[in-house]
Amino acid sequence: MAAMQIIKNAVEAAGVRAYANAYSGNDAEYCTINCTELPDDYGDDTPGAIRYLTQVHWFAQNGINPTARKRSIVRALVGAGCTYPQVTDASDLDGLHFVFECEYADGDTEEVDNGEIQC
Repeated sequence: MAAMQIIKNAVEAAGVRAYANAYSGNDAEYCTINCTELPDDYGDDTPGAIRYLTQVHWFAQNGINPTARKRSIVRALVGAGCTYPQVTDASDLDGLHFVFECEYADGDTEEVDNGEIQC
């Protein structure tokens, strides 16, 4: 399963709808996820793993206590195999916005004939 799908499943198991990269709908609460792929664990000039630097952005309405939801997202990410996330409060007058930054490593890479990595 692709890293983005694993992260999405974890966040949704915490009770929040999650979308890759951006969301332009009207949900009062949602997450967006973005990943940077970093090849790692090289042997014979081919990566043996891909590290995903991951950001999960949780958006919600102002006026709610975010503590329980933040904890559930952190537990879900760690449970999915991510490193313990750094959490940044980026909230403003428009609403709550917390950024969870962590890493996920995928060791299931295979080299294909043209030298590109298939995850």
